[in-house]
Amino acid sequence: MLRRAVVVLMSSVLMLTGSVSASASTSGSNGPVGWEVYRNLDRLPELQTAVRTKQFSSFGRDGTNNDGFDGTYSCLRTTDAGCVIAEDSGPGEVASIWFTRDEGNVTKTGTITVELDGKQVLHGSLQDIVDGKLGAPFSYPLVANGVQTSGGVYIRVPMPYRSSMRITTQTNPYFYHVDYRQFPDANGVQTFDPSDKAEDVLALLNAAGTKDPKPARPDARTTSTPLNLAPGKQVTLADTRGAGELSALRLKLPDIVGLDLKSFADDGRAFLGGSTFTLKIDPANTGVKLTRRMDLRIGNQRAKILVDGASAGEWAPLKAQGAQWHDQSVDLPAALTAGKSQITITNEFVSSDLDFNEFAYWADSTVGGQVKRTDTLDVGPNHVADEQAHGYAITQQNWSGEHAMSYAATDEDAARVKPSDTLLAGVRVQVTIDGQKRVDAPLGEFFGSGLGENPVRSLFFAMDPDGWYSAWWPMPYAARATVTLVNKTTYPLKGQAEVTSARDARKATDLAAGKIGYFTAISTRGETTHGSDWTFADVAGRGKFVGVSQTMEGLLADGNTRGYLEGDERVYVDGERTPAIHGTGTEDYYESGWYFNAGTYSTPFHGNSAHEVRAGFCTNECDGAWRLHITDSVAFENQLDFSIEHGQQDDHPAIYGSTAFLYTASKFGARETDRIDTGSADSRQQHGYVDNGTQADLSSVYEGDHDDITLTDQVRSSTQPIRFSVKTDPANRGVTLRRTSDQNAAGQSAQVIVNGKNAGTWLQPLGNTHQRWLDDNYQLPAAITSGKGRLDIELRPSGPAWTASSYVVQSLTAPYSDNRAPGAVGGVTAVGRSDNAINVTWNDVGDDSGVAHYNVYGAKAGGAEKLLGTSPLPGFLHRGLGLHETWTYRIAAVDLAGHTGPKSSAVQGTSGSTLRVEGESMLPPVSSTVAVDPQGNCCGVSWSGGAQAWIHGTKAGDKTVFGFNVPTTGSYQLSTVLTKAADYGIVALQIDGNAAVSFDGYQASGVGTQSVALGTVQLAAGDHQFAVTVTGKNGAATGYLVGVDLLDLRLAP
Repeated sequence: MLRRAVVVLMSSVLMLTGSVSASASTSGSNGPVGWEVYRNLDRLPELQTAVRTKQFSSFGRDGTNNDGFDGTYSCLRTTDAGCVIAEDSGPGEVASIWFTRDEGNVTKTGTITVELDGKQVLHGSLQDIVDGKLGAPFSYPLVANGVQTSGGVYIRVPMPYRSSMRITTQTNPYFYHVDYRQFPDANGVQTFDPSDKAEDVLALLNAAGTKDPKPARPDARTTSTPLNLAPGKQVTLADTRGAGELSALRLKLPDIVGLDLKSFADDGRAFLGGSTFTLKIDPANTGVKLTRRMDLRIGNQRAKILVDGASAGEWAPLKAQGAQWHDQSVDLPAALTAGKSQITITNEFVSSDLDFNEFAYWADSTVGGQVKRTDTLDVGPNHVADEQAHGYAITQQNWSGEHAMSYAATDEDAARVKPSDTLLAGVRVQVTIDGQKRVDAPLGEFFGSGLGENPVRSLFFAMDPDGWYSAWWPMPYAARATVTLVNKTTYPLKGQAEVTSARDARKATDLAAGKIGYFTAISTRGETTHGSDWTFADVAGRGKFVGVSQTMEGLLADGNTRGYLEGDERVYVDGERTPAIHGTGTEDYYESGWYFNAGTYSTPFHGNSAHEVRAGFCTNECDGAWRLHITDSVAFENQLDFSIEHGQQDDHPAIYGSTAFLYTASKFGARETDRIDTGSADSRQQHGYVDNGTQADLSSVYEGDHDDITLTDQVRSSTQPIRFSVKTDPANRGVTLRRTSDQNAAGQSAQVIVNGKNAGTWLQPLGNTHQRWLDDNYQLPAAITSGKGRLDIELRPSGPAWTASSYVVQSLTAPYSDNRAPGAVGGVTAVGRSDNAINVTWNDVGDDSGVAHYNVYGAKAGGAEKLLGTSPLPGFLHRGLGLHETWTYRIAAVDLAGHTGPKSSAVQGTSGSTLRVEGESMLPPVSSTVAVDPQGNCCGVSWSGGAQAWIHGTKAGDKTVFGFNVPTTGSYQLSTVLTKAADYGIVALQIDGNAAVSFDGYQASGVGTQSVALGTVQLAAGDHQFAVTVTGKNGAATGYLVGVDLLDLRLAP
């Protein structure tokens, strides 16, 4: 019987086949393809069958934040032509290609080659292409460079293919993603023709945000309503009856104003050594004020200042204040400046959170009590002539480039926008369709900007500060639709509203049949949870995801205050445990780069609508961003979980808001009709499974959100033909064959034969030697499955050994309601670990629509049973227990329809004798003289629990005191694991005031960890303290940082 063992790691996409057709094929309509998507935007509510959206990307396969910094995971494979970044067999469509490197300059990537159906349809310099030099259809906004999209570049020309796709770059591109769709057959799919300039589509996209992009309906009518909405009141803008569709909602709100801070770009440099330059001054001066323009994202920049070789002062360290310009000044004493017409300034690095940056310097001479500007030096790679004129030189340069930011907002700015920001956050847009409230969203976020009024020009919504707010989503209804504004603020909302609708009897029929979905906006807001993704949408039933508007408010007051942008998006579809989409960072998801380094912007597809630093309601640093999924809408038959991290490892505290846009239908479209456990002899016999292969246990993890849980199962491998039979629903509209495999060897491929007929090639280019479990799928078209209750399948491997631990068969059916609960869970075990945790494991359970999660119930010895938590995997790690503590467990499956199956038989487990306290779990500290925050896996290191407590030490004497609790009195052997790097200092470590242990955190290169013994200490049950005091730094170290991974306390026998 299948048994899966679960272990939490102690240190701490995809492919198949597919097609498309504007008319119905045997597997059902695949919807518009290529340019027809844009020409038929009124068909957006259509729900297709067996269409999958997937992604290749450079995300860190080892679970760290190494998503492209050194290109380790950027090539699927390399050929004589270069780095293959995407590859598919079968019909599909490339929707979006995004890159970044070198702050948005992709010149070093060289050429890009796109081959479709064996033909080269695009080849040229990537930088030239995104600059628009090829001309239509590769023109803005279907392509954009790093300035136009704030740090990233993209190609959004939809490129369909009938049988194959491969994308290659000349050199390693570092950061990238390729979003593409797969279709079940090639009916109606035409290979992309680059000679079609699609001028009409370019015109449509260039007009985005100014008019409805859908084809005009002559029978549409618009209702206008004057707005004078008092606090606490609501107003109905439209109430339409009979079948039809809402096609536009527009608001004109003249009293709303935005922050409108002026952003500008400047180039500069940063060093770890020093810089030298000359400045002209007035000989009659009685002192000189030296000012530098700096980037306040980097905190605690400290450097000595010398004038003509004599000490003149210091650039004092300032806390990080987010992405904004700041002018810092130092008064140079007259003793060093008087009588001179020129001085030589030398800056010598002392310490910093990263490095010391400089963009411009000004010299202001005081003469006769008056201040006058006597010289300016503009630093940076774009101003080499000015640098040369001032004798500028730099040592140990750590960065050069360009940033676009604004100076800090004032208190007057905040007061001016407060009423407007309050209204945009507190007025709700509500749309009720056919008796259900399907939209209940904040006004600003619904129109693309959750951080006040800002310019937005997307294809389906817009915010014009000088005109109208517009939304053009098609919203079909069968009987009735109402649009309402609800004012939950203390300010009145004044202006004008328009709602456009049209009657259409077909909408009622199509909604009832599941051909189209209801427009749905899922709005949520709250504080993020450490260790858990922020969820845009977690829905059951059929549908597709078409966009999101997100608001991010960081809560870190120091350090990397914009670190929430390190979070990757992860998208799970129809019960698969491998993300169909796994991105490389939040701004990368919005197809920008480097923390939106060119400032706010808007394209028809995505944008950074707002960025604020300590302005308005933004306490620290905040962003508003949005993205549409039109050619890359994410379809699902039974379930969608679309989420995004907040920080590298869900470790950046923040308040998030999001409004996700979908089309949904409540019934399910896929029914599980069979499953094979390849490691079970009984299952193989029942399914006539033959592979002439080998079998071995694999203990590893999945990529994505649950990469801290190790699963153990049997995997069969074979290079010989694999044959088996599976049950299907004879009324199927196609069949999805899902495989759980070992992706240790990349490039697994097999020809698929169904009932003796060739069904294409199942190609999986992905590979991962770190996180080896992979769920992928293959779509069998209805042409070879419809009317059959059993399929005889043969897989003929053509590459590395084909691997599988299980196959799940989902028959795509007419929409249905799942009225049956899952069966009982079996094979439950509970095994105590050496530390204060217990592993609970069980066997997977099948279900018609699929298991959403498992409920884990437990009872401490002598206590009552309670729900401990849930797990989407067949395992659960019960942490944070006492030592030698016994628990009893039972498990129940919950399916996507919400039905809970019976509880399993009870099992017992007992925890071990070592108390493990994760560094990040001790946050916030009891006290600290400097900022301390969690930092997720990065820089080539995996910390226990996926994070460390990061102490931003700046000098000797900085002290942090952590608190921890001991459950049992006794004698403990104590140890801690600390981080080592070139900018880490020397610390003294103490438990409850006992003798201190010294540790030097310096290492010359890279980032590592080291265990440090703290001795044996008698501890009473209760609260205790762990003090970390910076005592200095190694002579070669560049900083005083400290990182605490964990604290271990082993109870002596």
